[in-house]
Amino acid sequence: MIKVGTWVIIRYDPHSHTPNEIAKRYDGSESVVTRVKNYGARGTYYELEGIVSQMGVPYSFVESDLVEV
Repeated sequence: MIKVGTWVIIRYDPHSHTPNEIAKRYDGSESVVTRVKNYGARGTYYELEGIVSQMGVPYSFVESDLVEV
């Protein structure tokens, strides 16, 4: 599990069974983990500093989309 405050690089996995268009758009970007949410069986999701929608809503990423720096 990645902790809040950790620098990560977003890495899009083209072989993923669940396509993540946001990860694809931000592929190679660096950011800091600002929030970690554990949804039990659904997994853990990560929000990153500055990676938000046009309405200011943070996008969520799964751990496999992120690489610790």
